[in-house]
Parts: sequence; structure tokens; C-alpha cells
Amino acid sequence: MENQNKSYEKILLGCIGILFILYILFLLRITFFKQAALNNLLSAVGTSERTISIIPFKSIYDMVISNTSIGRIIENVLGNVILFIPFGILFPIISEKEQKGVLCAAIVFSLSIEIIQFILALGSTDIDDLIFNVAGAYIGHIISDKIKRQFKSYTHFLITAIFMTVILGSGVLGYLFVRQTDLFIVSGYDVVVENKELVETFIDTPVTAAGKYIKLDNCILKIEKSAASAKDIRDFKEFEITENSQIFICYDRMEYLFSTIKGEYQRYEKVNYDDFISQTGYQFDRNNNVRIWSDDGDKVEYIVIIEWVE
Repeated sequence: MENQNKSYEKILLGCIGILFILYILFLLRITFFKQAALNNLLSAVGTSERTISIIPFKSIYDMVISNTSIGRIIENVLGNVILFIPFGILFPIISEKEQKGVLCAAIVFSLSIEIIQFILALGSTDIDDLIFNVAGAYIGHIISDKIKRQFKSYTHFLITAIFMTVILGSGVLGYLFVRQTDLFIVSGYDVVVENKELVETFIDTPVTAAGKYIKLDNCILKIEKSAASAKDIRDFKEFEITENSQIFICYDRMEYLFSTIKGEYQRYEKVNYDDFISQTGYQFDRNNNVRIWSDDGDKVEYIVIIEWVE
């Protein structure tokens, strides 16, 4: 019987080892490559702006004062905690480390992720992420330790640890499949453009500014610049529309799979300067995204306003 239990334990430990490897791979997908399709993960390198925050809870404070939704703040905090709970459950079983060893490993692993994110421009580097990650590992270890004390049989404990990890992982995967479907997309989507010839001289060149349309006062256009992340404070910029400005509307229709774009169709239309300034036939607001090209950073050379089509 004892030999049979040992055999069961070896099998269960092998399953836990496989679970841990799958968990680490998924964690790396979430932290490093969330902006890339599965067939081209390296395309994510260099796509994010390098930002670093070393003051504890400053990013949470910035999110609050920048009117970020409570739901987004909670998602950010709980997400970082929950992602490391499996680490606290599985790592001590594999490594046979006690609490201090588990926490040290969580600190080293999370810190490595933050450093790599900064070096490769794969996401914002934030001490808050480190704090919440380690908190998650601590919670996982506490849960694992309490359950272990409830069982006299080590085999039963291993089965329970596997069961808990699978249930937690399934819940996280289900949530992400609905809210972050792009993590599961194998390849990127195609953009079909009807008349790109209207804008082909500039559309593929780097923009001067992009963001939300705020208001047009005479010939001065005010926009809210796009933020690199949800933690960034809102920034506004004004541009002058002149008679030499080339103004275009992009009628954009998207097809979605849950939260992820799976297809996009665009059609461009050129707008007369007088009609745009007088807003004749055109009404824009914060629902409209704006992309601006400018030689001097003040006067608009080209502007594209996105009109979303249902």
C-alpha cells in the first residue's frame, strides 16, 4: 500500500510540474505578449512606451485622480494578485520551500518580469505590480498551507492542490476569454480599405498626435491625447486647422469576437475646409478618435477623424 501511495504521489507531482510549466507560460503570455497574436509573439517587443514607477501605490493614486473607473482599478489590483496565487500554491510543492523561500522566489520572479518589460518595452514597470504579485503568492501559500494541515494524507493534499489550481485557472481563462479575447487569437485581423488612395501619401507615416476629439472652437481643435496605459494622467493638446489642412473622415466598421476585433473595414472621405470649420453636415464628439500629422506640432497638415459605423 505504501509503495502504491508513493507511485500515486509521483504521478501527482508530475501533474503539478506540468501545471506549473503551463502556468508560467500563460503568465509570460499575459505579462509580455498580450498585445501580439499567438503566431507572432515577438511583434510585441518595443510596442509599449517605457515607463517606470518606484513609489508604492502612486500608480493607483494616479488612476484615481485621473477619473479611471473603479472597475478598471479593481481589475488592475485583483488581476495582479490573482495571477500569482497559483505560484504560491504550486511552487512550494515543487521546490519544497517554506514561506520565506516562496516569497523570495515570488519577488525575484516578479521583479524579473518588471525589468524585462522595461528593457524590451513590453509594458509599464511598476512597483505596485511587484507588491500585488507577491501578495498573491503569499495568499496562495497560506491557502495551500492551511489545506495541507487538514489532510493526513499527502496524496489527498496533492489532489486538492491540483483541483484548486485547475478551478482557479479555468475561472481566469473564462474571464480573459470574454474580456481579453485577443490573448487567444492565433493571428491578427485584416483591415479592408475601400479607397486608401485618398490618404496613401501620409496614412502609413508616424502620427504627431492621436486621441479623442474634444471640441472645435473656430479653427482651433482640442483633443485628449491617447494614454499609453490606464495609469497615465489625461493630457490635452490644441491644433490649428488652416485652409491648407487636408481633412478626412474614416468610416470604420469593426467585427468583434467578444472583446476582440476580428475584422475591420474602412472607407475614407475628404472634407471641405469650410464645411468642417462650420460643422456643416458633421457633428463630432468624444466618440470620435482623431489622428493628426503636423510638421510644426501646432498646425494640422493632415487629420483623420474616425466615424464608427455600426
